[in-house]
Amino acid sequence: MTSSFRAYPDECFAATPSHWPELFGKWDRELRKRHFTGISANDAHQNQVIAGVMFDPYEVSFRNLTTHILARDLTEPEIRRSLREGRAYVAHDWLCDPTGFNFGAANNLGLFDMGDTAPMVASTRLVAQLPLPGPAEDCFTME
Repeated sequence: MTSSFRAYPDECFAATPSHWPELFGKWDRELRKRHFTGISANDAHQNQVIAGVMFDPYEVSFRNLTTHILARDLTEPEIRRSLREGRAYVAHDWLCDPTGFNFGAANNLGLFDMGDTAPMVASTRLVAQLPLPGPAEDCFTME
């Protein structure tokens, strides 16, 4: 196990969370009641040493999961506004640079950016722009 971690620290660190279904279940229940922007969190303590190998060094923990905030300016009011409006996304930056990621919706009533509330009509399509090639189908129709 320690040799795997030495060779692949990011992959080993990312494989450890087992609480995702519980956390996403709580978030889904909250979203049924109100808008609630999701952000990432790192439980970074740099204290898990096994056989002389630190399994949670800060440099691995902090790049494992990051919140990217789409703010107009780098000021506290604009950052808070972006978070309130849902203009943020979470990425695993160690997998790839997420620069260029975008998510939104479109329908016959208009274009809607990440964080906007789009009226759900039959023509609504969710659109994701990815920094790397993804599935051939880059749009999804809401049902």
